[in-house]
Amino acid sequence: MSDLERFIQPETLNVIKAAGLHRVVGEIKGVGPLHMGKVAALIGSRAYILRKTAGMIGAGLVSTAAVTGQVPSPESMSRLRGMFGGRGPR
Repeated sequence: MSDLERFIQPETLNVIKAAGLHRVVGEIKGVGPLHMGKVAALIGSRAYILRKTAGMIGAGLVSTAAVTGQVPSPESMSRLRGMFGGRGPR
């Protein structure tokens, strides 16, 4: 028994072997059979959404601090920028 067979039922493993993992994952994600271009687009779009969301959260934190009269320290701002890949709040 291989390590894979310990985690995946034999019926499921047979389907993956017959259809191909790219088709199985594509069906699960609802995007059809995957190829490298589609995989790169899915990863890129997900990364963009995560960065955009993180930037919005950071901007909200800075805005909340400004409204309440608090001044974020340079260290805090540096950490926020670092968390958001340098694209965080200014």
